Amino acid sequence: MRDAMFPALPKPTRRYFDVAPFARVLADCHWQSEPWHHATLVALHGLNGSSDAHYMRGIAAKAFARGMNVVRLNQRNCGDTEHLAAGLFHSGLTADAAHVVHELSTIDRLPAIAVCGYSLGGNLALKLAGEYGAAPPNQAPKTSRADILALFDDSTKNTRGLMDKSDAEYLAPWSLKRGGQDMFSMPRIAAFRSFVLNHTIHHRGQLSVYLRLNEIPVPPIYGPTADEG
Repeated sequence: MRDAMFPALPKPTRRYFDVAPFARVLADCHWQSEPWHHATLVALHGLNGSSDAHYMRGIAAKAFARGMNVVRLNQRNCGDTEHLAAGLFHSGLTADAAHVVHELSTIDRLPAIAVCGYSLGGNLALKLAGEYGAAPPNQAPKTSRADILALFDDSTKNTRGLMDKSDAEYLAPWSLKRGGQDMFSMPRIAAFRSFVLNHTIHHRGQLSVYLRLNEIPVPPIYGPTADEG
């Protein structure tokens, strides 16, 4: 049975990935007739979401219509999969998505894989991209504090280079479009402040909760914290 809201999207095939000992994740997969001849999109949902979220199905429909395979991935304990893994997913858990990418590239031998995400899923996709860097997906993970800090410093340098724009460029209008229609417009700097900077606030709040749950002092984020001193 096809999705009533996205009738061009075929019924998904359900697939389990064993991402760690005693941990599995479930994905809804849409395969082209010859998957190995097509690029594949791995889609990551946001906080309190699942592979069945409206935006996940919408992303899948658009990608599939453009000739891509699509893997709508449930993160740990999401989409009624609490019985599949101990522990919860969080905004820093890129290992599960990385395992899925690795399995699709090495076992399924799919030629090209992209990762996208919505909200917290977008954070995970960006973090995963930073971990990959210019290396292939099966690169060895960073294990030392020095390596992690070096990657962070390099990513910060690259980002600041990309943001080296003039006032006129930042004040130029930016528009959100849907199907070629402008939904709304605002200056680029307002879009960046609203959708990027302001959006990170609650994710930083999540990080502080995880740190305290693990009895790790919260470092200065926007200024001194109660854990300092």
